[in-house]
Amino acid sequence: MANFKQHFLTAAGTSGIVSSGLLSLEYFTSEQAILGFALGTIGGILPDLDSNHSKPLKMARDIMAITFAFVIMYYKSKGYSIVEMGILWIAIFSFIKYGIFNLFTKITTHRGMFHSVPAAIISGLVFVNIFYYFLGFDPMLAWVYSFFIFLGYMIHLILDEFVSLNLMGDYIKRSLGTALKIYDKNNLITTGVVYISMIGLFFLAPYSFEFNEMLTSDIIYKDIFNILLPQEEWFKDLFK
Repeated sequence: MANFKQHFLTAAGTSGIVSSGLLSLEYFTSEQAILGFALGTIGGILPDLDSNHSKPLKMARDIMAITFAFVIMYYKSKGYSIVEMGILWIAIFSFIKYGIFNLFTKITTHRGMFHSVPAAIISGLVFVNIFYYFLGFDPMLAWVYSFFIFLGYMIHLILDEFVSLNLMGDYIKRSLGTALKIYDKNNLITTGVVYISMIGLFFLAPYSFEFNEMLTSDIIYKDIFNILLPQEEWFKDLFK
């Protein structure tokens, strides 16, 4: 398996490239590009949250709890006093850190179904529903931000498989195939629950014509080639 640093840097790099592309194509504002980058980076370390033996991952859980607590507080505390916002933040942080994360590590097995392609899809669907129903995001933005979570998650799984191949060596690690799996042969009940949850979350998620059009339209893929290099002078308006 890749280590925390490799997962973090790879997810951050990939998310940065994708968010920069959406910014250049004017699908994103600068603020939205920053949030997309952050969410993709977070998605890149999500698959290892079921590990209790890594100090960097424990620190990552704390950082995520702090970040999500602030994001939720900002979106839900309009008109509140400083004291009320502080109480709300503490409540959200405690719920995420000592509730969700602790329960999660107890009921999951490292490299189990949480380390799979269906889990990556579920992670995106969970967040699209949170962004839309709880934080009130536009359906298009909810789907795009959740795509960054899914992207980071998948980058993590793919990187684990590449490390298992050990392309620079002369052997294949036993962990090969344990990341990009679609079911857990050792726990079919959990596999079934995962797929049922995935279907339920999909039908619960809001529909976004704009997001579907962005993914299926060939215009965006043609425009990618137009933003690789400047069409006019380099760095114009940089110092204006």
